[in-house]
Amino acid sequence: MTEATKWTRYWQLGESGSCLPNAEKTRRRIFDHWDEAAAEWPDKAHVLDLGCGSGTLAEHLAAQRKDISVTGVDFAQVEASSAERVTLMPGVDMGDMPLDDASVDVAVSMFGVEYGDPQRWGPELARVLKPGGSFSFIVHHIDSPVVSANMARAATLKALCDDKVGKALLDQDREGLVRQMFDLRLAAGPQAPLVDTVARGLAASFAKDPSERDADWHGFVESSAVECVIIEALEKAAVADPRQWAAQMGDQMEVKHPTFIATPSDERIAWVIEGIRA
Repeated sequence: MTEATKWTRYWQLGESGSCLPNAEKTRRRIFDHWDEAAAEWPDKAHVLDLGCGSGTLAEHLAAQRKDISVTGVDFAQVEASSAERVTLMPGVDMGDMPLDDASVDVAVSMFGVEYGDPQRWGPELARVLKPGGSFSFIVHHIDSPVVSANMARAATLKALCDDKVGKALLDQDREGLVRQMFDLRLAAGPQAPLVDTVARGLAASFAKDPSERDADWHGFVESSAVECVIIEALEKAAVADPRQWAAQMGDQMEVKHPTFIATPSDERIAWVIEGIRA
C-alpha cells in the first residue's frame, strides 16, 4: 500500500484517530483564529489550502467569506467538495502544484502542511503565491496532548491486533477473547474505552459465519494498520521549533513571530505560523 493510498484510506475512515482535549472549546479557539484571519484578506481572494484533507477548513472559509474562492490540494484521493467556490484537488504533491505563477492571494493550512517537506513545498508556495500574499498555518505542537493521545491509541490498536485476539475470534473461543480483552483493558489506561468498543464489535462477529468473521477481523487489522501509520506520521510531523521549521521554507517567505493555540486547560495544541511572500 503506497503512502498516497494510506492517506486516502485514512480520509475514507473519517479521521477516527483524531482527538482534542475539551474538543468543542478547543475547536472553537482554532476556528476563531481562521475567522479573524479571513476578515483581513483582500476582496475576492483566491485562497490555497495546503494538505486540505476532506475540506473542513476550505469549506468553513468559503462560508465565512462569500466573495473568496478556495482551492485545496492533498496527496490523498480526497472526495470533491459540494460547497460553492471550493475546489479540492486530489493526488497533488505540495511540492509540485498544478497552479499558475502568482495565482494565489492567501495560503492556509490546518494540521496538514507539516506532513510535507518545507524545503520542497516552500519554494513551490513562493512560486504560486503573489508577492505580498499572506500565509497562515496551524501545525501540530510537539507537546500537544493530541500527539501523546494518538501515540497511546496506536499502541493500543497494535495490541488489539495481536494474533491471539484474532485466533480467539476465528475459533469462536468466547472465553479466550474475554481474557484477552480484560488484560488489554487493564494495560490500556485512558485508552480503555477503545478496547471496550473493539471488544463489542468483535463479540458481535461470533454470530456470523466463519467467512464473515474472517472478513471482520482482517478489516479491523487493515484499518488499524492504516491509522497507526498516520499516527506515526503525526509524531514525526509535530513541530518543536517553529522558527527553525519555518526557515526551511526559503528566503522568499517572511515569517512573523510564531504564536500558539492552547486548550482551555492551557495545554499547547498547535503553533500558529504566519507571514507574507516577499
